[in-house]
Amino acid sequence: MHKHHPIARSRGGDDSYTVEIDPYSHCYNHAIDFLLFDNAPRFDFRHEAWPLLPEDLREKVLERAREIGKVKNYLTHKGRVKGGKTQGNNCARDKTGLCGRSPEKMTEDGKKGGKKGGTTQGRRNAENKTGFCNPEVQSRNARNLNRMRVQCTLTGYISTPGGLSRYQQSRGIDHTNPLNRKTVQ
Repeated sequence: MHKHHPIARSRGGDDSYTVEIDPYSHCYNHAIDFLLFDNAPRFDFRHEAWPLLPEDLREKVLERAREIGKVKNYLTHKGRVKGGKTQGNNCARDKTGLCGRSPEKMTEDGKKGGKKGGTTQGRRNAENKTGFCNPEVQSRNARNLNRMRVQCTLTGYISTPGGLSRYQQSRGIDHTNPLNRKTVQ
């Protein structure tokens, strides 16, 4: 669930009045606000539900963002990499965020994260169907993986990555050695 300001902060709302709504509704509400109000803040195209919005709504939001010059290049891999590097360098320079922690705090966070974070976040992802537990992400990953064909360099057998691993294991071939397989087109 996401916390949403029914009255946007840019229009006088504050943190004392928020409601919890699902990610799709949250993204949809912000998209509509962005289209209707001139003083709406920049729309965040990185929102997890952005790809799920109706295509015509996405096109109108992009068109408006281009018109008013509030579009960031978050939609391409190159744009995300550039933004991540820029923000990472800013944090390192200013000693803020992750870069502002002492070695002791980093050690403490690492221990805490290993015990709590992975299990908690994994459970939360499974319950909310987010992250890797999102069926759309799983099916997209499966399609990409099943499109891939790899060949055993020792026998010439061609299959999907999982199928080739099972084939090699059953014949005593080291399936973990990357020299024993190659990608074929």
